[in-house]
Amino acid sequence: MKTGFLTYINERFIENLLLDWLPSVRKYHPDASFVVLNYGLSERSIEALQEQNVLICHTNKTSINSKIYLQDIIDVVTNWNVDVIMKCDSGDLFFQGNVFDDLPLKDQVGIVEENHPADQGWSLDKVVKLPQPCQMKVLKGLTGYLMCNGGVVYGYKQQFLQFAQKIQDILDSLPINDYIGLEQVFVNYFGRTEPYVKILPTTYNWIAQCQPYVIDDGIVRSAKDNHIIKVVHNAGGRPIPRIFNGIDIRKPH
Repeated sequence: MKTGFLTYINERFIENLLLDWLPSVRKYHPDASFVVLNYGLSERSIEALQEQNVLICHTNKTSINSKIYLQDIIDVVTNWNVDVIMKCDSGDLFFQGNVFDDLPLKDQVGIVEENHPADQGWSLDKVVKLPQPCQMKVLKGLTGYLMCNGGVVYGYKQQFLQFAQKIQDILDSLPINDYIGLEQVFVNYFGRTEPYVKILPTTYNWIAQCQPYVIDDGIVRSAKDNHIIKVVHNAGGRPIPRIFNGIDIRKPH
């Protein structure tokens, strides 16, 4: 089975990609292929990635807009010789295990839940900006479910493209200008309506703010059962800070 990792980056987070994301993902997936979408990297950063034999797709864009970057992802995956991929953030994420060895998917897409409702807070702020009747339809579809994180999406190629295209089509149809965050809204909406989408165990996208943890000899483990977390997602920003600090994100604040 041919596996691949696809991420997207600008100059702001390149050190995290080079010093944490790439070494950790390669440690556990030496035979996988890697694609990085370039949204404003310097020549120096591009050279550093090329030295690591990473395929860089240049977009001629300097911002990561949900609508634009999703179409870029579809274009890349369509022509990529892989069977199953992981689309993921790279500025705040590192690996502690192989995600494909026992990935519980078969011709499916996989996403991971966080621990707060999908129809409240940040998500609701985005939904209320949608025009009617789309707004009510989406809100109804999110009600009663937990939020799923859109920063990591697994999928077999055909199903991944099907899922991404559904999100892209609805984004293209909206008469709005602000698409920030809407990709995650529709990851959640279609994640509950499409039969080929599966909710994965949290180890496949462990949100640092959402789960209790312990650090043992530099390894992040679940505080519940002490298992080693496969993917540590150091999510956060304003107003909620990230759990881990700086480039060496295994060191807590």
